[in-house]
Amino acid sequence: EGTYSKEGGSEMCVECPKLSSSAPGSTACELCQVGYHWDVDEQACSPCPTLDNQPIASCPGGDAQPKPLDGYWSDRRHARYAKFVYPCIGRDTCEGSESRDACWNTADGYANETRCSLDLVCTEGATGPLCGACKEGWTYIPSDKTCGACKDQQAIAILVMVILALLVIGLVVGYQGVVNTSETTVRAKKGCIERMVESGRRVDVAKVKVVWVTISILAAVELVTTILFPEPFASLLFVYRLTHIDLFSGLSLSCMGKEFGSYHVKALFTSLVPV
Repeated sequence: EGTYSKEGGSEMCVECPKLSSSAPGSTACELCQVGYHWDVDEQACSPCPTLDNQPIASCPGGDAQPKPLDGYWSDRRHARYAKFVYPCIGRDTCEGSESRDACWNTADGYANETRCSLDLVCTEGATGPLCGACKEGWTYIPSDKTCGACKDQQAIAILVMVILALLVIGLVVGYQGVVNTSETTVRAKKGCIERMVESGRRVDVAKVKVVWVTISILAAVELVTTILFPEPFASLLFVYRLTHIDLFSGLSLSCMGKEFGSYHVKALFTSLVPV
């Protein structure tokens, strides 16, 4: 142990390099100390990954690859990709790994997808790079920043659709009522609704659009960065996020069929809806 021989059965053994070790009878030193992982490309032990001098993975040593902590992800398609650990920005779908170390062993942890899933560090229902997509039968819930089962979201989607329908009907009826009111009646007795309509007509729509777009951009800052903003700016961003309306996710359209799960369909729907 701690030595190796390039030829099996040889009585002459060589001591393993610093930070590495080996099992008895080994022809190479592929076991690392705790806090280090085996680098497949360099064929040597490398320090556990960090971000801004903060740990983002745990390294149990041996021939194990880095195990991402909560909020981080690594590519499990091959052991040579696993040394790169990435932050999951804007979502809470990366839960880190509490799995047995066997799934992270360089030798066989990446060879059996049935035993050790590619989505090992994803929350239930999440899949893909950075756990950024939801599996079939699941939909993304912006308020929770996770994937939820479609069967649990159907009632909410129906309720949202009913409320939107009632809102549209109310606006149409109210508008028709105002339009049908004669100018003489409006001048003689202006009600609350009429005064609101007249005030609305004087609003500069172009300025409103500029303000809305600015707020939308600021609300998306935390979704695309890992920056922790100080107060009171953090609270301001939270308030701005409340103005973000995602009808696609709110109506759980991705649960209505595979065709709605496409990124291109979502981008088209989001572009056409005026909010």
